[in-house]
Amino acid sequence: MKLSLKHATSEAAHQNSHNSRGFSLIELLVAVAIISILAGLATKAYGTYKQNAYNRIADTVFTQTRSALEAGKIDSESFPATAMSSITVGAGEPAGVHGEILLPGLIVPNDTRVAVAHNPLCTDSSCIEDTIRVDHCKGSQSITYSKQGTGGIQILLRNVAPIACS
Repeated sequence: MKLSLKHATSEAAHQNSHNSRGFSLIELLVAVAIISILAGLATKAYGTYKQNAYNRIADTVFTQTRSALEAGKIDSESFPATAMSSITVGAGEPAGVHGEILLPGLIVPNDTRVAVAHNPLCTDSSCIEDTIRVDHCKGSQSITYSKQGTGGIQILLRNVAPIACS
């Protein structure tokens, strides 16, 4: 039997095209595994990004609260001469027990908890004159500021479980 060159090359081309029509199961599994790993890494990075953003919001609110407290002390006409305490959760201005605005100009954003306490009668190192605590409801960090009567300041950053803001 005689085979022509033309016939042999067309048979080889037919076999090559038959073998390379699609991807093998192993190739597909490797591709799916790589995509799964990349998706897992992206999800973890996004979660870390969100936590850092919530913590930065709490840090900004803390700075604004501390500035408002110090500004209120300087402008003693609008600052209570008696002890005050306020816990504000969510949007709004920190208000006292009777609804008076304690820190004018400070607006607490949504999903944020701000606790402020001030004792103007504190004059020695054994008492705490000012306390500020700021938490973001979805964040993992709590910022606490304490000022003693003699001027000693302590700022604590703590990793905490997100608090319920309801």
